Amino acid sequence: MSLPQSLIDKPMIRNSLICKLINVQASMKENKEKKIKNCDEISKLIKAFPKDIAALDKRSVLAKVNSQGSGR
Repeated sequence: MSLPQSLIDKPMIRNSLICKLINVQASMKENKEKKIKNCDEISKLIKAFPKDIAALDKRSVLAKVNSQGSGR
């Protein structure tokens, strides 16, 4: 969308457009930072996932061994 030069030359309209552009750029930066943070969190969860599974497996194996060893 392009505006006629006569509208851009009006200080109030020009200032309004500049403010909107600044707000849009700030919002885009904020969204990008949130996306990076979310990707980092997902990456941490993915890296931690196998360790958690291994810990659960170890606990369940120990529980089975303990229950079988005690004659249950």
